[in-house]
Amino acid sequence: MLLTDSIKYFLDNNIPFVSYRLPSYNQPITQIGGSFSTKAQDSPKIENQFILAPFDKDNFAVQYYHPEKEISGWEFKFEVNTTKYKIDSQMNMVEKPIITDYVSYINQAELLISAMQKHELEKVVLSKIKEYSLKENTHFGKIFEKACQKYPKAFVYLLNDGHGQFWMGATPELLLNISSGNGSTMALAGTQPIENQLLYRLQWGEKEMKEHAFVAQYIKDTLQKQFVSNLQISPRTTIQAGQMAHLQTNFSFRLNAKSDALQIANALHPTPAVCGLPKEKVFQTITSTEKHLRSFYTGFLGTFTEKSDCSLFVNLRCMQIIDNKAYIYVGGGLTSQSDPQNEWDETELKAGTMLSLFE
Repeated sequence: MLLTDSIKYFLDNNIPFVSYRLPSYNQPITQIGGSFSTKAQDSPKIENQFILAPFDKDNFAVQYYHPEKEISGWEFKFEVNTTKYKIDSQMNMVEKPIITDYVSYINQAELLISAMQKHELEKVVLSKIKEYSLKENTHFGKIFEKACQKYPKAFVYLLNDGHGQFWMGATPELLLNISSGNGSTMALAGTQPIENQLLYRLQWGEKEMKEHAFVAQYIKDTLQKQFVSNLQISPRTTIQAGQMAHLQTNFSFRLNAKSDALQIANALHPTPAVCGLPKEKVFQTITSTEKHLRSFYTGFLGTFTEKSDCSLFVNLRCMQIIDNKAYIYVGGGLTSQSDPQNEWDETELKAGTMLSLFE
């Protein structure tokens, strides 16, 4: 049976699952059945445990997935007539998020930019939510396949927890990767549309360079406090993600014996790329300024093992499905030099990552 058809079956029958495809890999992984919980498993059935962490842990709990089965590839054998994995109870009601209109966004941006011009804050990431009405019988199995084809360098995922949390994304940003004691992460900040230009010819303004420098310095300082050694930092480069270009700096390091993957991930999260600086003050500013709850947007997700290996990604370029609508979460970094209209335009372009999947 094709994975695309299996995904449709899982959704039609409210079977918990997650399908994900790692960057630059061809084959997806699908975990099926079981349940999502607020606690990790001590002796999991599946070596790679899946984690879904929110932006704001005061309003949303970290979710760990405990599946019954794991399958690799685009085609596999699965007994579609079984009800073994089905959740019989009714789905919990998930509250629809608040949509951000143009006037509200511009007013919020102007307020935050003014605070930075007064040197009260250094950088703030402002987000919004865009609503999109889905066509009847949207085939999310095929949408997932299209996302994997369209964004080969992204972490692409689709999940349903059986209780109303139905999310999909294609994120370009690695939070943390650790394998056999070797770790890596990235600073991904500074954005502009490509507009048919060649990457090496793109020119970056002072605002974008400053924004990127904030993030890179934060990651460097955090890693140096988290029991890592042999920290290596790459030169800054320009990379492409969909129709957008970003500034990227890569970090590699070696874990010391006392290091723990999730400990480091929680120390990094939320980075200035999705929150701002100073971290604690900006976090409070965001939660009091934005009218919506970010939920799992700008949180992180991916897999980890008991051996401290992990592949974790920042939950960007994502959407939440409720009833027959997609709620697309997007944001951008503001500095004292930001222009509110330009920032709005940037978020509209970022929303195209998800919207293009429905074309």
